[in-house]
Amino acid sequence: MAQALVCSPQVKAGISHCAQLAQQSAGDARYVVYAILDPTQEDPLGVYPCLPIYVGETCRVRDRIMEHFQTACRKTAKENGRMPHIRQLLQRNIVTPVVVLQRLDTRMDTVEAEIRWSQAFLAQGYPLTNLSPGQRKAMSADKIEQSIRIVQWDAPIDSTIKDGLRISASCDWCGRMSIFQPEEFLAYFSPKDPVRRIRQMASHCNTCGEPYEHAFVRRDEVAVAFTPHNYLDWEN
Repeated sequence: MAQALVCSPQVKAGISHCAQLAQQSAGDARYVVYAILDPTQEDPLGVYPCLPIYVGETCRVRDRIMEHFQTACRKTAKENGRMPHIRQLLQRNIVTPVVVLQRLDTRMDTVEAEIRWSQAFLAQGYPLTNLSPGQRKAMSADKIEQSIRIVQWDAPIDSTIKDGLRISASCDWCGRMSIFQPEEFLAYFSPKDPVRRIRQMASHCNTCGEPYEHAFVRRDEVAVAFTPHNYLDWEN
């Protein structure tokens, strides 16, 4: 286990300044996707001031950036991922800068953007230190979409409610569609339970018993049912 790292007043001031700059860059955005950079290495593509090493998302920009540095200084800091990288730089009195990559309004869009930014960086050869399945190695297009769906359905129910999202459940066989309001399920689940539990509870069509196809529907979207299969003419 590593020893706790005590930063100098100058480094602490640098960390605070870094977090404040990130907050200013975020502006009034509800959520952001950001990248941590390594100032000791050049960006080989020349896109960023220095080398991107980590992609994250947050709705608490200043606090989240501060957490990265504070966690890296603890003796319980992980010895993989971004933590040893940040810690080694802090030991050299170097504060890793942060750049805001995208500003977003909903958590669903944010977790999707985090994976897409990570995959774009990995595809360009950037050595990200992320450990999450959708961010630690380059994937095929199908795997990217699958990873996005997993993290979106793992989001807590209360964030889905805050985003104003509904859940559509369409039957590909008979054409039936149901629209579920996540708040209606709070009698059964905790606000912090993953929204996939609603999908699991309402998994099959009440008309024909076939599995539903589920999707998120935004405030400004109209849900459209799947076209049912062509029924056979049993008399011919």
